[in-house]
Amino acid sequence: YIKTNRCRRSKLVNNVYTSLLNLDTKSMDEHYIKLVDEYSYYVKKGNLWEYMAKINSNEIVSWACPIQWKVMPDDKNSKIFRNFISFPQLTLYDYLLYLLMKLILQKQLPYKTVLF
Repeated sequence: YIKTNRCRRSKLVNNVYTSLLNLDTKSMDEHYIKLVDEYSYYVKKGNLWEYMAKINSNEIVSWACPIQWKVMPDDKNSKIFRNFISFPQLTLYDYLLYLLMKLILQKQLPYKTVLF
């Protein structure tokens, strides 16, 4: 997509891709501190709905928000934009969870064969 398209979106995707390739720990630490401060601000303010709206405004991380909110063209009339609320995409990002799940399933297998 980046190589074949020369639009604003492809430039933004290329910027994200390049920044992830050249990521250093100092900038990551600064980003973590900023995220924690933002979260603390919204908690103190008592408005986590606004925090979720902020997360949903960023397409890179909006998939992990507990409630996904998108404004997209209507299926029947593309000139009208509608609000769509959906579930998040849950992923297991820690590989140890996959290993634990394998062990849990191995322990459950004898019981499942006897019970069913």
